[in-house]
Amino acid sequence: ALVMVFADRWTTSPLPEGVSLLNGAARLEQVFTNPLFVRGIYNTIYYGVVATAIMVAVGLLIALAAARLRGPLANALDAIATMPIAIPGLVVAYAYFLTSLEFTTVLKSFYPSAASLLDPLQHPEIYLILGYSVRKLPFVVRSIYAGLQQIHPSMEEVALNLGDGYSGVVRKILLPLLKNNVLSGALIGFVYVTSEVSLSITLGVLKGVGQDTAMPITAFMRERYESGLYGVQEAATLGLILVLIQVAAITLTTRVLRSRYGFVL
Repeated sequence: ALVMVFADRWTTSPLPEGVSLLNGAARLEQVFTNPLFVRGIYNTIYYGVVATAIMVAVGLLIALAAARLRGPLANALDAIATMPIAIPGLVVAYAYFLTSLEFTTVLKSFYPSAASLLDPLQHPEIYLILGYSVRKLPFVVRSIYAGLQQIHPSMEEVALNLGDGYSGVVRKILLPLLKNNVLSGALIGFVYVTSEVSLSITLGVLKGVGQDTAMPITAFMRERYESGLYGVQEAATLGLILVLIQVAAITLTTRVLRSRYGFVL
C-alpha cells in the first residue's frame, strides 16, 4: 500500500512503475486540498482523543476497583471490562445502531430535540466514540491494573489514616505513580481507535459523504478503494497519513515517558 502512494501506476506489471517522491508529494497535496479528506483526518484525531480520554477515566476507576476490592464483585468487574476485546466490532456497531435507533424513535414523541441529537443517522459520531471507548477499554484497564499491582496498598492506607479522602489519595499518590501506565494505556488505546475498521465503516457512513460527514480515515479508505484505480491510490495515501498520525502519537508519548524516567533517575 505504501508503494502505491509513490508509484505512477501498478496494474498489470509485477513491479510498480514510475516510483518517485514527486508522486507521493502530489498525492499528499491532493488529500490535504480536498475538504472531505481533511474532514476525515480531523474526525479521526477528534474521535481518538475523546475516546482515549473516556477510556482513561473509566479504565482508572475499573482498574482501581478490580485491584483493590476483594471477592466475586471485583472478579466480575474485571471480566466485564475485559470482555469487549472478544466481541467483534460489527456486533458492537449494529448493537449501538439498532438500540439507539429504537430509543430515539420512542423518544421523538416526548423530547424531539433530544431525539434529534441522539439520532444515529444524524449524529453517528456519538456512537462511534462510545463504540471505540468500549471496544478498546480493555487495553487501558490492563495497563493501569498492571501499575496498581506494583503499588503497595499500605501507601493508600497511610494517607487515609492521616485524614485524606480516597479521591485525594488517587489524585496525590496513585496518579503520580501511575503516570507511565496511564500514558502507555492511552497510547495503545489511541492507536487502536484510529485504526479501527469495522465500527468506522459501519457507523461512520450513516451520515453520508458531505462537508459535515462523520466518516473517519478508515471509512474514507474503504469508500475510495471501491471507487476504482485512482481511488486505490487515494486510499493508500490516506493509509499513509493514518500511519503518520499513529507514529506521531507514539513518538510524543515515548519522549514524554523517557523524559520522566530520566528525571526520576
